[in-house]
This record gives sequence, structure tokens and C-alpha cells, in this order.
Amino acid sequence: MNQQELWKQLYEVITYHRKSDHGYLKTLNRLFREALRRYEDSEVGVPALSAENVHLLQEEWSTERLVALLTPDHCTTKKPHGSGPVIVVRRERREYLIDGRKRINSWRRNDDRGSHCVIIAQLTTFADTDKFR
Repeated sequence: MNQQELWKQLYEVITYHRKSDHGYLKTLNRLFREALRRYEDSEVGVPALSAENVHLLQEEWSTERLVALLTPDHCTTKKPHGSGPVIVVRRERREYLIDGRKRINSWRRNDDRGSHCVIIAQLTTFADTDKFR
């Protein structure tokens, strides 16, 4: 899948979180900032996500790997509202769950041992890029 198709798919997934006065990138950035707080990471110096500094990847992850992303705040018994890919932001080798917590919790409760589609928004700022060399 090319970048344009992955962005379209990502936007379809986060539409549920979109506020009426927010575009998709503003929604994605709001969700990312919320994730930083949930994982108790500092927002200081973190650039806004954009098509210029994010490269999207599509991967298949096990339920076990996805469950490892959950914080206590992510745990819920609510039923999932969608079935699209899980959305994760990767920054400096750290991964943040953006969308999919209800699906992951459901898979865990149902002892799902399959693999699941994940779209990763890989932050590729100049500073981050140096750390991957």
C-alpha cells in the first residue's frame, strides 16, 4: 500500500475521534498528545505530526504485542466500535497506542491469538532519523 492509501486508511479509522472543528491532522496530533500523557512522556520538544515528518507503515502484529502497549488507562470492557487497523505512533523507538484499545481488550478477553493489521505513523524528524543510523 502506498503512503496516500495508508493516510486515507488512517483518516478513516480516526474519524470516530474527530471533533467538528478539527481536521484529520489536528485530530491525530491531539490523540498523540493524549498518548504521550498516558504513557507519562513529556510533550516538550515533540513536533506536530504531518505528512512531511511521518512515514506510514503497515504491519501485522500479534495480540500479545498489542496487549503490551496497553496502560491501565487503556483497559476497558466496552465493545469495539470499529474493525479497522490499530493505529500506533512510533517515536524514538517508543510506540504509542493511538486507536484500537477496545479491539485489543476484546481480543485479549477472547483469547485471540491471531495477527492484526497495524498502521504505524513513524515520526522521522531529522533528530529522530539520526538515532536510527
